[in-house]
Amino acid sequence: MSNKKAVKATAVVVLTLLSILLLVYSSKAESQSTPQNIFWGNSVLQADQGGSIELGAPNNNSTNYGSPYIDFHFASGRAEDLNFRMINDADGVLHFFSVGFVPVAAFGPHNVEIDGGVKNSGSGIKHVRIPVSGCAVSGTSATCAVSWPGGGFADTNYTAVCSADNAYATAGVSSKSASAITVLVSGTGNLSGVECMGMHD
Repeated sequence: MSNKKAVKATAVVVLTLLSILLLVYSSKAESQSTPQNIFWGNSVLQADQGGSIELGAPNNNSTNYGSPYIDFHFASGRAEDLNFRMINDADGVLHFFSVGFVPVAAFGPHNVEIDGGVKNSGSGIKHVRIPVSGCAVSGTSATCAVSWPGGGFADTNYTAVCSADNAYATAGVSSKSASAITVLVSGTGNLSGVECMGMHD
């Protein structure tokens, strides 16, 4: 057989094999996917509601495929398995973990679990402690000026609650602005300070 005939015969064999492989692949893909759905493992990217993701198993599938999760990898320069993870690791529960699998929070069927601290200067929730040295004490009462950390709230549409660091003292908010409140304390015999929390509407 000449070189030309050998090359031609080889090309025919290769093209035939490629055609068979493409035929097998397309028939398998058609059985699993539509032009708008992409399957991988037991999950699916689909066109429902303009685009949705089903992780772990398709709709109405009762088979247990484990705990689906999403890992985020921030450019930290460290070699790490994850920088942040969201995982559905229990029935009706979505857990959030930070670096080193440190639990941050979890959403359950009817509750929210906070595993870390709550930042004191958020735009929606703020909290602060003022020592008695930050209050003007007069006899058995005191007036405390409390400034909210983080630049204050956007406006005065928030609820503020304060308590006195003394079991026998009472504290109440007498006035407020977006950035601060004034707290009146009565019964200041052993007052060591006040603690306040504000939550925006």
